[in-house]
Amino acid sequence: AADGDIDIAQSISTYSTVSPIPSGREAGNAGNITLTANNGSIRVNTASPATAGSVLRATSDAVRETSGQGGIISLHALNGEIDIIGDISTGSQVGDEEAGDSGSVSIQAGNSVRVTGKVDTSSVAGNEEAGNAGDIKIRADVVEIGAIDARSRDSDDEGESAGLVALQGDSQLSVGSILATSTGGNDAKVSL
Repeated sequence: AADGDIDIAQSISTYSTVSPIPSGREAGNAGNITLTANNGSIRVNTASPATAGSVLRATSDAVRETSGQGGIISLHALNGEIDIIGDISTGSQVGDEEAGDSGSVSIQAGNSVRVTGKVDTSSVAGNEEAGNAGDIKIRADVVEIGAIDARSRDSDDEGESAGLVALQGDSQLSVGSILATSTGGNDAKVSL
């Protein structure tokens, strides 16, 4: 949007997912989501703000086989605000085999960024190795985030690196909790 706002009434999803039947199927890579309002604001899930769950979802999920990579989510409103009512997810998750790398999240606004739910870039594997968690970079004058999960976790302690978390609120920064650890790889750097 060169001039004006971007208003998404409900949600955007670019996920890849497979069910356990038939077995032997791997999930593909999720697509990317990019929203840019050069001289306006970005709002997502304005029609039904009571809706729970991911309103921006670029995940790869498999029940038994390997999951793919999560997508990248980029939101930019350099002269406005960004208001997300719900969760943002770019994770890769699998029940049995290896999980792929998760996508990153980049959010920048001139005025404020508010995410009422969780920003989740975790990579999770039930039995095998988890991938790298995605980085989370958010910058605005006022930043308010419900929670952040940038972990790489699995049951075999062979996870890769947790995601970098860099939050910058020029006049105010508020976040409920930050999880950026790995069960076998490197814990992330957190910059506030």
